[in-house]
Amino acid sequence: MGIEAIHGGLFAPDFLQSGESLAALPEWAAFDEAALDGQQARLRRIFERFPIDGSPNEAETEDDLIWPVLYALGWTANLRQQNLSAKGREDVPDGLLFADDAAKVRAAGVAEGRARYAIGTALVEAKRWLRPLDRAGGRTEALVPSTQMLRYLRRADDLT
Repeated sequence: MGIEAIHGGLFAPDFLQSGESLAALPEWAAFDEAALDGQQARLRRIFERFPIDGSPNEAETEDDLIWPVLYALGWTANLRQQNLSAKGREDVPDGLLFADDAAKVRAAGVAEGRARYAIGTALVEAKRWLRPLDRAGGRTEALVPSTQMLRYLRRADDLT
């Protein structure tokens, strides 16, 4: 996947390509080239197996793309569908990532799902392939994903 595949505005192309930004970071310099090549090959295989021509839905995108990519990147300690709400299921992100297995074990020992967010490191919220993230997607996708994620982050911040 080349730079031309990036359609959104999360990172400016100059940040990704310029020698004065991403490549100049000490974290980037610490990577071993062979390890990076291997990681790139693993991620490429995941993307090549993902059926983008079939308009994958949210569950397919989550199971066949998002979680395999997260696992390949080392995010193996996670709990899925942890409720942020005290009642009902209005705020349920798709996953909660932990820094390591020990943190996941600690979180799993907490009875209330919403209290587990104090131990987590990052939230995961999946959407279907090519779902616009900055606007509603029609009658069946009335929520704006970016607004939904901000609500989840605010709720997690309130709880922690």
